[in-house]
Amino acid sequence: SEFYFFLLHNNYYLNSIHEGYHLPLAEYELPQKVVDMMKVNNEKGYTVEVYDPEKHYGIDEFCEAIDNPGFARSIQYNLKREKPLPFLVAAKEGRVVGWTGAMYTESTGRGHLDGICVHPETRGTGLGKALFCYLCDYLKKDGSSYMTFFTGIDNPARKIYLYAGFKIAQS
Repeated sequence: SEFYFFLLHNNYYLNSIHEGYHLPLAEYELPQKVVDMMKVNNEKGYTVEVYDPEKHYGIDEFCEAIDNPGFARSIQYNLKREKPLPFLVAAKEGRVVGWTGAMYTESTGRGHLDGICVHPETRGTGLGKALFCYLCDYLKKDGSSYMTFFTGIDNPARKIYLYAGFKIAQS
């Protein structure tokens, strides 16, 4: 726009470019590659499931390891609620190594997304893709009709979003 060029020519700089992502959930199905990948990960002791404090441990250690204060606050805030909202974790024999954030359907039908993160030691195992795809599947079953969000083009998780079937609606 003209305003964009005005700002550029008056010593403003581009800090980040964000893209808007959209996915209708009515036809969403877990990608077969994720199902197959999780069979392999299950054999190695990894699971992706709704967090259960009786079954899963290591949330505080996970929050330290990811080095993301915003995600750590989100996790801790949810867990301190009188009734925490459900969220998915990737776990290695019960120890939390991945997280999706609170899951619920907003009044508009939009599936809520807080974020997604995996422990640095498990990156590259496909657990991030599995977490996110299972999140989409959970929200569809919960009654969400779509998901939308914005993220920066420098966010490495954007590959996961595109893998799950999201389309870039705007930049």
